[in-house]
Amino acid sequence: MDEVSSKQSYTIEQINNGNVTVNGKQYSVSDQLKGLFDSSNENILQHAKITFTAAGSVITKVSFLELVTGGKPPSDGQAEFSANAVLNGNGVVIDGKLKIANDYISVRNVMVKGDLEVGRELQHDFYGKGLTVEGKTLINGGDDNTVLFDNSKLGSMSINKDGVRVEAKNKAVIGDVELTANLAAIWGDSSIVYGSLKISEKVSSAGIYGHVQKLEVAAGKSGTTISGNGAVDSLTIIGGGKLTVNTTGAIGTVTISDKDAKITLPSGVAIGNIVLPEGVKIEHVIHNYDQVKQSIAQVNNKLNSDHKITGSAGGSSGGNTGSTGGNGGSSSSGGDTGNPDQPGNQYRDVFDTKTYVNRMETSVDLQVQTQQTGTVYYIAVPVDAPWGAPTAEQIKNGLQYDGSQAAASGQFTVAGGVQAQHRVADLDKNISYRFWSMFKDAATGKESIPTYLFQIQRHYAYSHNVLPYDIKNLSEIRVQFSSPVQDSITSNTNVASIIERGKLRNYGFGFFPVTSISWNLDYPDMPILSLHFDQINLGNEKGFGVEATFVKDAIYMNEQRPDGMSTKHGIGAFRHYGGEKLVELITEQLQIETGSVDDPSKTDDVLHMYGVSVLSSRGGNSLAQSKCGQYSMRHARGITTRL
Repeated sequence: MDEVSSKQSYTIEQINNGNVTVNGKQYSVSDQLKGLFDSSNENILQHAKITFTAAGSVITKVSFLELVTGGKPPSDGQAEFSANAVLNGNGVVIDGKLKIANDYISVRNVMVKGDLEVGRELQHDFYGKGLTVEGKTLINGGDDNTVLFDNSKLGSMSINKDGVRVEAKNKAVIGDVELTANLAAIWGDSSIVYGSLKISEKVSSAGIYGHVQKLEVAAGKSGTTISGNGAVDSLTIIGGGKLTVNTTGAIGTVTISDKDAKITLPSGVAIGNIVLPEGVKIEHVIHNYDQVKQSIAQVNNKLNSDHKITGSAGGSSGGNTGSTGGNGGSSSSGGDTGNPDQPGNQYRDVFDTKTYVNRMETSVDLQVQTQQTGTVYYIAVPVDAPWGAPTAEQIKNGLQYDGSQAAASGQFTVAGGVQAQHRVADLDKNISYRFWSMFKDAATGKESIPTYLFQIQRHYAYSHNVLPYDIKNLSEIRVQFSSPVQDSITSNTNVASIIERGKLRNYGFGFFPVTSISWNLDYPDMPILSLHFDQINLGNEKGFGVEATFVKDAIYMNEQRPDGMSTKHGIGAFRHYGGEKLVELITEQLQIETGSVDDPSKTDDVLHMYGVSVLSSRGGNSLAQSKCGQYSMRHARGITTRL
């Protein structure tokens, strides 16, 4: 049967048992649209405007949908958005535009092939979760509390409503953003990086409360003020007008295109580089240069003589250690390896911290903090590639040690003493990577030697990673889960209910208590559990890190299978040992902590940290390998254990 598209939009008059009445005629809907016209959406679809394609009396495609039935503001004490009218699309595709044309509306799990418009009819709250918008997202409504996109993927965005707050969180991806409204602001949690933001010259004031890679501001004659706490990797100023920057986040490179521009920069904020128009002195365009000159590392890519260098070269961050639970294996130690020092030319190590978070299917977020302001260069090398330390020049050029192209490479600006986060994209979910890095000081041009950062495991769903940590002055270990855990556990702060005996082990030095735990839910689908304890320095030349055991089934992740059944994935011990090496270490540990391998009263204290349980009482000393390749060890005095 031929499909016929409606030439105009109609009003939905009734939805009943999946049937839709439009313009006095009742239609059924195709299987692909049943999620949209589900009974749970009957209220919000009342009187909605729709343009569609039908084959006879079956609606097969929706090419326009306008929601005109709204919710209400939350009552006192209720969460924001809790009283919104909700449309749950259940993964449905709208082959055109979706418009929000009333107040207090939430939309979930919809793919929009055309534009998404938050219309001027929406005066307060909009919440979008699990949205994919292939066209442009138009923000023509909303207020300062809030238009929010949660775990969504949007194309370009245009913010046109004065005073609106547009927020992104939980791995939302937003394309190029254009801001044309006064007193509007963008916000983002730690998982968000806005790739490009352009601010129109007619904007007098705007806020940046999230990380922006490329910011372009058209400085008009009436002047523009930018405030907020977001970091900006690159700021380009176009036009000869006035611009006042009052942000508190680090700024990488500031490029000024017009000699008549009048720029005021924030005091006390690290700025990596300022690029001036040809023949223009910096004092001519930076009106408060005397107040900010000590924070500007370079001018026209050369050392700024007025820059005040803080901190000192050298120092060591110790070895980073990490491990992956479940199917993951262990991450390797970091620290300085590779080329020898060249005194006077290279830093030994400038990284105060070096770790990562959010190992997703195709990306990972590097987290580093350096002692100086400058540029971090990095490469990612598959673990099955031949081992070798690249040179600094190879890292800067995206090459591994044999001269071949690295799997991923790049650079980003960091401000001294401030933790920077940078997303590395285009990774393969089935590959583990080693990361190498080097640093170039913006003030002196001095470079660090190549530094091996850590190994990042392939992506495993329903698993957990012990994120790399510093063995010196350690007071926290973070464990990130690759899938959502049960809701109830993230409010649990009882240490002993999650960690066996409420203790960790510093190998070779005995147990130490976990004083508290906390949860980071910036990524609800990848929560981070932090274990806090009194500051320690781990191990010595025989110290390999920390062991711990999670209480059985205290934390688990539910996998919903295609057959409708679910599988509960429990979390076991995290550690760094296996096979025969584990048996050797257990034996050595017994000798260190008890003075004898034959003291059964001490054996359980050691072995429970390795996930080893007592099976029976049989004498003898033996080491046996099971069919599955695991090992068991039988100690004297009647203790039998199995790994």
